Amino acid sequence: MRRAFGLTPSQQEVIVSSTVFAAFLSSLAGGTLNHQFGRRMSIIIAACVFTLGSVILGMALDYYMLVIGRIIL
Repeated sequence: MRRAFGLTPSQQEVIVSSTVFAAFLSSLAGGTLNHQFGRRMSIIIAACVFTLGSVILGMALDYYMLVIGRIIL
């Protein structure tokens, strides 16, 4: 990935850490979503969001699309 996108070490760190940061923020909202919509609907929503992030990552053309895809993922 580093060679394909010409990433610097700092950009690689941002890509990796953006997923951890987004997971932290999502975990704060997860309980509320589960309580409000139920477990089944929460899993369906999470699967749709994961699919969207995967599609963005698969179509990524540059560094910014990688970061956005990882945040959504």
